Amino acid sequence: MDRLAELQIFVTVFESGDYSAAARALDLTPSAVSKAIKRLETRLGSRLFDRTSRSMQATLDGEVLYANARNAIEAVNEAEASVSGSLAAPEGDLKVQAPPAFAIYQLARIMPEFHQRYPSIRIAFVLSNEPLDMAKTQIDAMIAVGQPPDSELLVRKIATSRWVLCASPAYIERHGGPSSLEDLAHHECLGYGLDNSPAIVAPDERLETFANLPGVFLASNNDSMLQALARMACGVVRLAEYHVAADLQAGRLVQVLKDQTQDHEDIFILHRRKLQRSEKLRVLIDFMIEKFSSQGWSSPSA
Repeated sequence: MDRLAELQIFVTVFESGDYSAAARALDLTPSAVSKAIKRLETRLGSRLFDRTSRSMQATLDGEVLYANARNAIEAVNEAEASVSGSLAAPEGDLKVQAPPAFAIYQLARIMPEFHQRYPSIRIAFVLSNEPLDMAKTQIDAMIAVGQPPDSELLVRKIATSRWVLCASPAYIERHGGPSSLEDLAHHECLGYGLDNSPAIVAPDERLETFANLPGVFLASNNDSMLQALARMACGVVRLAEYHVAADLQAGRLVQVLKDQTQDHEDIFILHRRKLQRSEKLRVLIDFMIEKFSSQGWSSPSA
């Protein structure tokens, strides 16, 4: 058995956590899987799994080998695909970090079509507003809203989204709509942040016009919470258009000060240089650009 085949067995055992499950996935016997792991451990001079009669846990060396073995196997698959060209459909696993609101309200609605086009690509979404260590977490790509982080990652712009000031029809009927940005100081506003002076902004925004409004009486560090509060007529909120598009279309929220607020942010996808020739990542990025640059924002809940 060649070394690549042994690494494939090791990766399958690592991901399944069981010799028998790995054997079924690879159409091998449990004995053949066990012998392959023993040969690999002997050659490396290191134990890869701690095994008992009831469980099996990867060692630290096993975790390190898994990260590198998975990359090596994907590199071989992509090298073969580059020669076979269009005869081979893109396949494999991708792990993508995305902001929760963008993932739930926009990525979720396009994934069924992506799966129909590329049924052999499996995607795991990690939802977080804070950038994660891509190497440690084995993340292949990261979606960033606003200025992309200064790094050596490769960057592609996939869309642009406006910021929207909005409130519920019930709030506007009760209090009237603001007539100017300065008038927001006399309205009940929903603030982003948990300090003593939450602002009617989104993370990383620096527009002083919206900062530290005396009218802010409810705040949260979660934009979906602010959206829910706005629907309940609690105040004026400022959220990304991709987040509230369905509410605006359905009339649950109404945009205010439309002519006075034109600010927007770009949305990017970043990935490591080693994936610049990855066919599975290329088709995902192209699909996002196709869907988000040529259509208005929408949502499955519209």
